[in-house]
Amino acid sequence: MEIVRIFEGRNGEGGLYAMRYAKSSPDEFTRMFRLWDDLQYVREFCIAHFDDLQSSFKWPHSLEECVQEIMDEAEQMESQLYEFCATTELQQIFKPLRNHEYVLYPLQQSKACVISNMYRRPKIRIYAIRLAPDLFIITGGAIKLTATMQERPHLMEELAKLERARTWLKENNLDIPDALN
Repeated sequence: MEIVRIFEGRNGEGGLYAMRYAKSSPDEFTRMFRLWDDLQYVREFCIAHFDDLQSSFKWPHSLEECVQEIMDEAEQMESQLYEFCATTELQQIFKPLRNHEYVLYPLQQSKACVISNMYRRPKIRIYAIRLAPDLFIITGGAIKLTATMQERPHLMEELAKLERARTWLKENNLDIPDALN
């Protein structure tokens, strides 16, 4: 495992990093956005999870409209990450993973979704470890169509990656911002 810098915050404050789980694989930021930009992948995902779309979202649209909305949301999510990082406001888009947590702390499991009135309920999620204010390490991401992460194997895998990355950061004494340098 290693940590890859995606972009640095303004004036060197904060920033966004991503886990790379194997030398031969891309970092998680790159992996996620490549998948969400792949028409075939998103279409196959929507076909496989169409029941979730219909039950959780009361989806009245065609499969193709669903695919396009997810791809558009991912594109907007990527733009917002760049925008919030450039203004050192990643804390505005990343929230604690558990909705009942109101205190922020180092190594906190976090999630981000697009901020927009265009989507009834955002479907794209990015998962990260909060190291400090406006400093996050992406551990993965997913298309989330259910109320909880425990309802689908691909979301359970994201929970496992969050915990694995958190443990690795602790074991390698990377639990403070200065340790990334």
